[in-house]
Amino acid sequence: MLLDIEKRSMTDALWRLQEADQREILTLTQQFELPEVLARTLFTRGVNIGSVISNGENIAIFGDYDVDGATSSALINRYLRMTSIQSIIYIPHRVDEGYGLNAHALLQLKKKGIELYISIDCGTLAYQPTEDAKNFNLDIIVIDHHLGTEKLPIAAAVVNPNRLDETSPYTNLAAVGVSFLLIVALNKSLRGRGFFTNRKQPDLFSPLDLVALGTVCDVMQITGLNRAFVSQGLRVIYLTAIGIRSIIYIPDRVNEGYGLNAEALLQLKKKGVGPCISVDCGTLAYQPIEDAKNFNLDIIVIDYHLGTEKLPSAAGVVNPSRLDESPPYANLAAVGVSFLLIVALNKSLRGRGFFTNRKQPDLFSPLDLVALGTVCDVMQITGLNRAFVSQGLRVTSARKTSDYVFYSML
Repeated sequence: MLLDIEKRSMTDALWRLQEADQREILTLTQQFELPEVLARTLFTRGVNIGSVISNGENIAIFGDYDVDGATSSALINRYLRMTSIQSIIYIPHRVDEGYGLNAHALLQLKKKGIELYISIDCGTLAYQPTEDAKNFNLDIIVIDHHLGTEKLPIAAAVVNPNRLDETSPYTNLAAVGVSFLLIVALNKSLRGRGFFTNRKQPDLFSPLDLVALGTVCDVMQITGLNRAFVSQGLRVIYLTAIGIRSIIYIPDRVNEGYGLNAEALLQLKKKGVGPCISVDCGTLAYQPIEDAKNFNLDIIVIDYHLGTEKLPSAAGVVNPSRLDESPPYANLAAVGVSFLLIVALNKSLRGRGFFTNRKQPDLFSPLDLVALGTVCDVMQITGLNRAFVSQGLRVTSARKTSDYVFYSML
């Protein structure tokens, strides 16, 4: 049962709200094991995503153009595909359309037969676009984490732990974290409906790589549920990226601590590793590098952390923050320094005739990684970093993947 309730805002404006009977909310929460923030919003607004999926209706995902919005969109899209539901991802053009929902895009998607819109990482303050959508007879569900006002948009549901009328403990989640909780709740609801009786249930651990990426890139506090998301997401990345795992050694944070350690270097030596490249650490690793020298293992350090006048006894220390250096690149992350290294290495190999009978590498293709590392390490986006991020986003936009659709990110 829905109750009409009158409330006054802090500015004494009169609001007429529809609220659900708390007993029915409790029943819905217990029956489908939904978080209350999801149960109340979905019940109050009278929309059930599970019904949309069960009926095979067309869904469009309207995402923000930052990493949180992109990973959130990819997450929802990946889950829907796991349930054999096709969806469209729409990322607005940053210059021509600006941030968030807009009526023109919604109307164009409606002409394509879309019946439900999921607005991700935006929408909490989209009062006019959601009003326009209502006039077009469009249902919109907002999944967001941005702080709003007492006024809510006219949407079928507003799933946002930072709504002013919420007491959710999940206020520190990025939109991708909220989206993950949504698909967990949705999966339970579909299971309760018998949707998976003749279907394979989705593996809800597999998209945690996207959750970890979006959480880190949106610079959320890595505590509580975010810590679990990032920890498990990194495990997924490690287990699924077999090629990377075979050539990269990342020390166990608990048992080995930060940076180089002699035991790991010795084990690598026993596996026949020649020169070892230490990335994003090593400038202050005096003893481990001395130990490596004793068992004839050359170390090359690529780093950006500030050191002392003393340098480790490595075969090379590439670090623009060395005290004896004065280049203009002291604001680069380790991934930026690494990129400059491969550019220099490529030039050296070309001068040696190495590519006479070989195809030269495309040095633009890894700029997506440079952009990601630069942003996630919270470096200043100026100078060379700005170029890295700008070109890296172009590379990401041009890539054809099943999970990301970028119309433009610049």
